[in-house]
Amino acid sequence: MAMDSRELIPLLQNMRLFAGLSEAQLELVAAVTEVVELAEGQFLSLPADRDYPFFLVKDGKLRQIRALSNGKLELHPLKKEDIFGAEILLTNRRRNYRIEALQKTILFKIEAEKFALLLRGIPTLRSNLREQVVLYRMLRRKIFNWLGEDETVFLVVRQHTAFLIIQLIKPLILAWLAALILLFTITMGASSLRLVINWFAIAMLIVAAVWAVWIILDWRNDYYIVTDRRVVYLHKIILLYQSREEAPLTAIKSEEVKSSLLGRMLGFGDVFTMAFMGQVVFRGIADPLAVREVIEGLRKRTAAGLLEADRQTMEKIIRRKIDPPPEPPPQPAEPVVIQRSRKPSRRQRKAVPFRVRMRQYFQTYQQEGGVITYRKHILILLKKTLAPGSIILLTLAVSIFLMIQRSAGRLDYPTTGMLIIMTIFLLSPFIIWWLYQYVDWSNDIYQITDERVIDSEKKPLGTEISKSAPLENILSLDYELIGFFGVLFNLGNVIINTGTDKLTWMTITNPARAQREIFNRMYEQRRRKQLDESKKEWDQVSDWLAAYHRQAEDLRRTQNKG
Repeated sequence: MAMDSRELIPLLQNMRLFAGLSEAQLELVAAVTEVVELAEGQFLSLPADRDYPFFLVKDGKLRQIRALSNGKLELHPLKKEDIFGAEILLTNRRRNYRIEALQKTILFKIEAEKFALLLRGIPTLRSNLREQVVLYRMLRRKIFNWLGEDETVFLVVRQHTAFLIIQLIKPLILAWLAALILLFTITMGASSLRLVINWFAIAMLIVAAVWAVWIILDWRNDYYIVTDRRVVYLHKIILLYQSREEAPLTAIKSEEVKSSLLGRMLGFGDVFTMAFMGQVVFRGIADPLAVREVIEGLRKRTAAGLLEADRQTMEKIIRRKIDPPPEPPPQPAEPVVIQRSRKPSRRQRKAVPFRVRMRQYFQTYQQEGGVITYRKHILILLKKTLAPGSIILLTLAVSIFLMIQRSAGRLDYPTTGMLIIMTIFLLSPFIIWWLYQYVDWSNDIYQITDERVIDSEKKPLGTEISKSAPLENILSLDYELIGFFGVLFNLGNVIINTGTDKLTWMTITNPARAQREIFNRMYEQRRRKQLDESKKEWDQVSDWLAAYHRQAEDLRRTQNKG
């Protein structure tokens, strides 16, 4: 696919890898860039005897396939604005792999030698490439496994190192005090008191060291992320807490930067993204103005992409109204065969395997007919049924022990029949208690439909409370993993804020997935509603244009006849 270098410049200018390059630098890049087009299912031709060229995905989707030493295949999806190839330049080692197009794809190709010259001559390009490679390494470690399959990450930042230094002051003071105590004990004579004080000071040093390591790791676990769909604040406390706040780009109204005097001196500040769903704040990040520009650019690009899609849809509607396609010839009606509905046989009703049915009774996630249903975590069921379950197991154990003793002739009373009756009599109330707790757990469900989210609670033989909120009314959406067991077993809450009320999905499995699925339904529903409203307007406008077109044609025919 041939393309002139002047046509390439505006395409390169809108890509993050070439952000900040001047017009002259973009001309240098465009002069050595080739365009490669792949059809769906086609493999990219790569040289076998030298380093691969550098590739940048313009449009489409690819799959990178690499054979590992253990015989397995490593698969990585590649999408718009992803890079690959030229491994000598990117990772200082050569790799062999295959590239398959999963759909029609357009690539920008630069030979490795020419790309190396560009990196040496354009420092901004070298810096952008280094940032993107670091970002890819983070994504390959699956730190952000909640991202959508086709979602592209543009920016990942942490708080400025000045915040880390400020937080480290406390453990440093503690370590300094411990060092002073150790110095003070040198002047003391040999005694048991000196030994106790030394051990106390050493304990203070250990606490200070552990505290400092904890602060550093905690600082490294907080991320601010910008993708082509949303802005995200990911907060995590090791083994104790994890949460994620986000806002879609389509819902962001404005961005604002605030910084203190110290922040302006050291180059850090806060970025506030104002959205219909509330706000996501990037606190204390380096170069906040650049981050705001990235968010603003992506927001405008997303809006422009939606407008372009709307324009193309509008043109199709208008064309269909002005020049309607010919109606297909009528097809002969097929004879209608009325079949009697037959009830499924007993064998067919029991076709579901036992293990599948048991799994359905205890599953905490189900997707059926476009409705996603969550139950509370299985640990909540175990907690609710712990007391009756323990008593049931203890009673059965005692009964089995007594039966074994009777079979061995060590016990004459009670008889086997009486023992069975006593066991059933003792177990009945606890089995009913266990079933009550199970039904109570099973009846608490949280659902996501195409239009709303539902929180339903029902007591067995008691009251039922059901709350729901339309997706369009949701203002903010957060999730949290609380406590050691919450982080360990991926158990947490999803908080849905509608402005007038809050729906809290308590103690569900994988709350991050629930938040993502609600977010996706919100995005799809808003986009669908926007398209429906636009189509109504386009239909009206296209009717007017079609009427104008017919009148103009009639007028032209009348003038030609005259």
